[in-house]
Amino acid sequence: AQRRRQTARVLDLAGALHNEVRAAELAEADMQAAAATNEPGLATTSRIYTARALLARAVLRAADLAFDLAGGAGFFRDAGFERLFRDLQAARFHPLQDGDQRRLAAALAFGLDPDALPPA
Repeated sequence: AQRRRQTARVLDLAGALHNEVRAAELAEADMQAAAATNEPGLATTSRIYTARALLARAVLRAADLAFDLAGGAGFFRDAGFERLFRDLQAARFHPLQDGDQRRLAAALAFGLDPDALPPA
C-alpha cells in the first residue's frame, strides 16, 4: 500500500483499516480483562462473548479493507492475503455465533433466564 499513490481513497482505507485493527485489539483486551476477574457467571460470559463478536466483526472488516488497500496485488497467492482472508472467515462459525450472542445479551438486558428463551 505504501507503493500506491497516496490518494484520498488510499488514505481513507488505511485509516479505516487502522480503526478496525484497534477495535479488534480493544475487544481482545476486554475479553482478557473479563476473564481475569475470575468471576464466573452469565454476566462475565456475556461480556466475553460480546467482545468476541466485536473482535470477529473487526477482524473480518479489517481483512476486507486490507484487500481493498492492497489492490489487485492482494489476490496473488504470493502476497499471503488470500490464505489469511480465508482463515479469518472461520470467525463467523466459532461459538458463540452472532445470533446466539445477541440473544444471550438481550436475555440478560431484560433480566430473562437465557435457558428459558424460545429456540431460534
